Amino acid sequence: MSQQQRNNLIGIPREASSSQLLVKNEAGEVFIATSVSITEKISELSYIEVAVLNLGMDVSAWLGQHISCQIFDQISPSREPVRVYKGVVTGVKILFDADQGSCIALTVEPWLALLRYSRNYRVFQNKSTQEIVSEIFTELKFSGKYQVKKMPKVKREYCLQYNETDLAFVCRLLAQEGVHFYFERDSDMLILQDAALPFDDADQQDFDHFSLPSGDNPLLNHWAPAFRYHSGVLQLAAYNPASTALVEAESKTKSALPGSHSLTDFRYPHPSISGDLSDINKSSAQRSKAQQDSDYSLVNASTESYLICSGNYLKLTSHPDLEQLDDYLVIAARSIYQVDEKGGLSNHTDFNCILSSLPYYPPLLEKPSVSGMHSAVVAGTSAGESTCDNQGRIRIKFHWDEVTGDKTSCWVRVAQSMAGRGYGLQFIPRSGQEGLISFLEGDIDRPIVTGSLYNSKHKAPYAEAETTKSGIKTQLKGESNELRFDDKKDSEELYLHAAKDYFLEVKNDRKIIVENDVDEQVEGKKSVQVTKDISTKTDANYSLDAGKAISEKAQNITLHADKTIVLKVGSSQIKISASKIEIKSSEISIKGTSKVDVTANNVNLKAQIALKAGSANTELSGDIGVKVKGGTMAELSGGAMTTVKGGMVMVN
Repeated sequence: MSQQQRNNLIGIPREASSSQLLVKNEAGEVFIATSVSITEKISELSYIEVAVLNLGMDVSAWLGQHISCQIFDQISPSREPVRVYKGVVTGVKILFDADQGSCIALTVEPWLALLRYSRNYRVFQNKSTQEIVSEIFTELKFSGKYQVKKMPKVKREYCLQYNETDLAFVCRLLAQEGVHFYFERDSDMLILQDAALPFDDADQQDFDHFSLPSGDNPLLNHWAPAFRYHSGVLQLAAYNPASTALVEAESKTKSALPGSHSLTDFRYPHPSISGDLSDINKSSAQRSKAQQDSDYSLVNASTESYLICSGNYLKLTSHPDLEQLDDYLVIAARSIYQVDEKGGLSNHTDFNCILSSLPYYPPLLEKPSVSGMHSAVVAGTSAGESTCDNQGRIRIKFHWDEVTGDKTSCWVRVAQSMAGRGYGLQFIPRSGQEGLISFLEGDIDRPIVTGSLYNSKHKAPYAEAETTKSGIKTQLKGESNELRFDDKKDSEELYLHAAKDYFLEVKNDRKIIVENDVDEQVEGKKSVQVTKDISTKTDANYSLDAGKAISEKAQNITLHADKTIVLKVGSSQIKISASKIEIKSSEISIKGTSKVDVTANNVNLKAQIALKAGSANTELSGDIGVKVKGGTMAELSGGAMTTVKGGMVMVN
């Protein structure tokens, strides 16, 4: 504390009823203050510094106390405070000690400031900003200390609070939606309101410029308009993967600035909310441009009046420049109340205001920037299951997310080596696996899965001793499908395993070259269906072995051999060579249901014991002659009659 402040303490009354600056704590105890300074602004926390005479109270006991700072413009038994500032003590320090007590400095902020001391990582899904903010306020036991006048109802499909305090997160969402907040005059009631709506004008006050006092209104002893140049057009763009299109929107300034019409402020990507991206882009552009317009014309002013408060209107009723006469909105103010050494109270307020016709939008606040990769677990109903939508997107669960189930995040896109319209590469991480997460443009609300990670629970398919092996191995339950490559020297191998069925489809030609052996083993049936020809050629032997039977069926079957064809069953065989056909068996039967013809230059029928030819009629004929001869005996006989007939018959 300065010497001047110490001197001012000399005239400070020691009775509360004789002081114009008082502080009251939660217990109802009243303390005398020596000075109060208040800084307040729409959509920002007010900040109060109070110097208090502390008589007998433990200094540290002030922390966390809800107090009110009361400002009086007079000393009388029936007086009422002209201003009341309420808040929570978030800081305290001793300015100096004296015999009768100490003088301490209190830092007082609204209850909303307590959200600064709560930091979190969490995901909100399919909720509006109002629902998210209300959930946080209720969670922190502040459900009755705020009022929503109007807020947009747009749902956020996915909203991530990432390493942010609850205060920073809430303020960021409100600014993004074009919602400002402020505290009611002389109250700790927080008001949330769409910035496009006007403020309550119940506390509007008329002011005169000090150079033209009317005698009825408080004076403004300083009034200085300031102007700031800005671009004429604001253009926002964002890529919408749902429509695979670039969605653009623009808004033009209301201020007629020379040359600004050709200046475009183009922003891509912009902070977006889920919903119809075209409407969101348009409203975002309008809000951002309105925020620029409100900065175009800003008035810096000051007064000794108690009546200035951010979020209130004032009317300028007199000024040398008649164009200044208008209604204004106070957007920020800093007031200082000071007790002088004679016990008198002085007040000075510096403030900023804009034309009331301009909506005041809070400036956008930056999202936390995410650098590098992050890890998460693929969400699903059961471990190992594959759960994705028609775009190949999955749900994820960050390690810090306490929510369980299969909807711990929105549908998150999965990066692939190639992604075409109905074609490309598709490997979808399974439930329970660890995924590698990145964020498009560093935007925490746009996660993307870029890969998967092995860990102590999910180990790599090939052990440390198999470092030469690479491949793809998929598994859901039981058996797995696998394509493996082994680059081990002299043991190189390509291995393909199907857990059940293997289907190969070739639209045109298929060519296989094997430079050594082929070993094919089928434990069930094998069926080959060919529309055109089949040709099999070998430079060595061709062997066909069946355990039971071999059946061939065709309109024509041709067996061709340059030397010999042998058909063999046991001791029986048919041997076909280029010059003859040999049939060998213990018994040979030739049967024709209609006719059997044997034709040759010479036909010899020879039997070791007997040769028999017989039927209803048996005829032996020759064009020249027929000879029947028996080495020992020849017999011709008929059961009824025997006829021997010829041009000449010789019987000897």
